[in-house]
Amino acid sequence: MDHIRNILLNKKTKRMMKTSLLFLSLLLLISLGSNAQQQKDSLESYIKQPKNHLHFAMSDIIFKRISFEYERVLGEEQKIALKIPVSYAFGEIGGVDNYVGPVNLSDMPLWYVGLGFNLYPKGQGKFRFYFGAEFRVGDAKHYDQLNFGYVDDHYVEPELVEWTYFQTAFLANAGILYEPVDRFIVGLNLGVGAGNGLNNNVVEIINPTFRVGLKF
Repeated sequence: MDHIRNILLNKKTKRMMKTSLLFLSLLLLISLGSNAQQQKDSLESYIKQPKNHLHFAMSDIIFKRISFEYERVLGEEQKIALKIPVSYAFGEIGGVDNYVGPVNLSDMPLWYVGLGFNLYPKGQGKFRFYFGAEFRVGDAKHYDQLNFGYVDDHYVEPELVEWTYFQTAFLANAGILYEPVDRFIVGLNLGVGAGNGLNNNVVEIINPTFRVGLKF
């Protein structure tokens, strides 16, 4: 009798083991299918998401400059981007010891082009922040003032002199971007760095900008 009971228990145990294995196998297949679907959705989202961004520094118009930046987002997680900043001055507002807010106008770039990168810790969401760096090369103008004072008892007005020189500069950047509608971007950027001056001295650079941009 005990032998028959053991046989029945063994059969029941085997059936339970088979059922459990089938159930675990089914869960594994569902899990693999779900992961595959998530990866597919992520890949499709990456493919559909525009990876080219063009930002215009609207506030640079105050300084009689046209400045824009092309950015290419890389990677499936879209957390890093390469960028090319370009700027050209269409007028002059420079002067000696002249400041607009924190911006020193005694050394002003005439034009520059650069290369840099941005890191987006949270990726390309509707609201996102970034930090990065860039290297620039271009021409700049230095303004100085020659004080003549009195010549032969006649007062001579100080003379403003200008020198153009080649400048290289490095800036660290941080900013926030907001995408109110699809493919349209607004944001704020702050660049802080330094470049060489006329006599190879160090010139501080502070570059706050308000930006609008497009994704394509």
